[in-house]
Amino acid sequence: MLKKMCVGILMIAIICSITLQDSTDTFGEEEKAMAAEKVISIDNVFKASGSEWMQVNVNGWAMINLSDASMDNMQKIGLDAAHFFGLKDYDVFKNENEFMRQLNLNGLDFRGDIVNIIISSEVSSSDENETYIVVDIVSKDQERSSSHMLEKQRKFFEDLGTVPFISTTITGAFYEKHDESQMESICRMVFENIEGEVAQIMKEDGIISMAGYSPHIKNAIRAGEDFINLQVAMRYSPYWGKTYIWVGNPVITTEY
Repeated sequence: MLKKMCVGILMIAIICSITLQDSTDTFGEEEKAMAAEKVISIDNVFKASGSEWMQVNVNGWAMINLSDASMDNMQKIGLDAAHFFGLKDYDVFKNENEFMRQLNLNGLDFRGDIVNIIISSEVSSSDENETYIVVDIVSKDQERSSSHMLEKQRKFFEDLGTVPFISTTITGAFYEKHDESQMESICRMVFENIEGEVAQIMKEDGIISMAGYSPHIKNAIRAGEDFINLQVAMRYSPYWGKTYIWVGNPVITTEY
């Protein structure tokens, strides 16, 4: 089973210097007018797949400017974040060596959502240290609106004084085996329902993934020469006897 880990995606995003949340401003007036006329939420995009909803994941990260990147200060930021997201029960893990220091805080908020906060900083001989913070929230409550979770993340990073990259991923399942042809058809159907165009396709180890752009969805990023605001991936799990589907905006940031 091929796994795409959240942290790996984040680092790829950093290296590729992707354009963040408001990159739709670079599109033509016609596309912007079209999108404004009919904006479709990622929740409704997912419903078109016809699969059973399992969970929603909202992942945000950003670089933060810290004059003091000590473990004590990182822990203070982590505890402030735990308070902001309403964690009622959580664990704190610390890791420090000659190259980096990292704080990992994870637990449950008052709704039962799983919250994982990671603060990581390079240990450098210079006065300038690159410090990143990642906030990952998973909810298994189908009544939870992903847009509310997204706005909560945006407010958190706004209070930190930084501009984040935030991605929403909804996971679902079909309770039967779909072959590659069926999975490809479902992925394309999701794009077609929102007048989207597929820009990138990957097929590997039983997984099919499509990424592309729809004028009806917000939060586009630039990947090479393509603008991306939707990724759909599917694979069959013989162990669970289910065909899983992931719908991400602008990309999938959970393992699949």
